[in-house]
Amino acid sequence: MKRVIIAALIVSFIAGCAAKHIPEWKSAAFRHMEAYKKDALTGDDRMADIYFSRALAEIKKSGDLEVLARAHLLKYALRAAMLDPPGDDAFTAIHDIEDSRENAAYFAFLTGGPEKADGALLPPQYGPFIAAFQRGAKGEMNAALAGMDDPLSRLIAAGIAVTHQRFNEDTLTLAADTASGEGWKKALLVYLSRLELLYKEKGDEARALLMGKRIALIKD
Repeated sequence: MKRVIIAALIVSFIAGCAAKHIPEWKSAAFRHMEAYKKDALTGDDRMADIYFSRALAEIKKSGDLEVLARAHLLKYALRAAMLDPPGDDAFTAIHDIEDSRENAAYFAFLTGGPEKADGALLPPQYGPFIAAFQRGAKGEMNAALAGMDDPLSRLIAAGIAVTHQRFNEDTLTLAADTASGEGWKKALLVYLSRLELLYKEKGDEARALLMGKRIALIKD
């Protein structure tokens, strides 16, 4: 399997075909997954669910379990980016039948963090992030996050760092700036809220108050 950044996880199988003819199910699934990503990150949960279900329906036409597993991995990745738990065991049910070491490594990365995953099987751009994470070097980890070209990969890694308590204010700011730059409103509010909480925990009531006001303005 070609190793690609996680933002292209589903694309590598659905749209990255070298053949001149791309089956309709692949192109349709790709369109639905792209719409799903946008709506999930911006906060239109109803439409996100609809597009994800449509993508699964197209993939199931082929019976390709590896592509189906990757669709669920992308869903888990988006949830990790927004600090949510995976939420279901769909991937595990597929993996019990269709074993993929790289899929398993990414699932472990999303659910257990970098220390639970085989880094050699993950997309290579995660290497510096994982190394810094494991050393507890937050400054280096944030630099590795900033160096990721793909915004979604950056946000996913930041989400994993926050979930596993290897973060600081700069991590949250970087994640918020990434979401802001892409117009991902739901993700932006998640990280602004964590910043507000961090300021409260530090006793910085002035910054917490300003952050709360910013959040209120964005929500309206």
